[in-house]
Amino acid sequence: VVPSKHLMDFVNNLGFKGNLLQINNGTEITESEQINKDSYELLIVSRLVRQKNIDLVLKSLAVVKDKYSVDFQLNIVGEGPECKNIVNLIEKLNLKKYVKLVGSKNSEELNHFYKTSNYFLQISTYEGMPHSVLEAMNYGLTVIISNFGGNGELVLNNKYGYLVDSFKVEKIANTIYKALNDDEEKFIEGKKLIESKFDIEETIKNYTELITNNE
Repeated sequence: VVPSKHLMDFVNNLGFKGNLLQINNGTEITESEQINKDSYELLIVSRLVRQKNIDLVLKSLAVVKDKYSVDFQLNIVGEGPECKNIVNLIEKLNLKKYVKLVGSKNSEELNHFYKTSNYFLQISTYEGMPHSVLEAMNYGLTVIISNFGGNGELVLNNKYGYLVDSFKVEKIANTIYKALNDDEEKFIEGKKLIESKFDIEETIKNYTELITNNE
């Protein structure tokens, strides 16, 4: 069982000869109730590991701040081995005023960050079908994510968010700036997508049927 077409193709390319079934990852469907809609409140929810490229996000935001004079607030939720390097980079890029490392949070605390943010960043090297992006879209955040793994299936040629096709800082910065200044409100369609295809109740139902039919 795989959560995306990308992973289905990956397993097939390994030479797997058994039955393959795609069951989408899901998230709890809630009301979109953003509090700070008129400001640039950015959010990262992630393990602090190399493949998540949080250093590239910070360098790109430094460009956005200096080149376009954008005032923003980024909260980074999560813990991991890259924490010290990220702290040092924030200091080096003079972003202490703009970036907060808030550590690991429980579900209720995390939901608060989703509700008080309006942009979600994830420029990772690889994703199958990321739960954190599904959660962000459910809460009506505009997502800015790398075009790798299952991300492209989710955002679908920039229909439901913004895809970054390069890991070059200038390219990432330009995409972030475009998203911050775009009036398309793609998050509205993104929320509809989550409700129709990524409801956790449907995911549970599909897994339950699969298990009970194969006892």
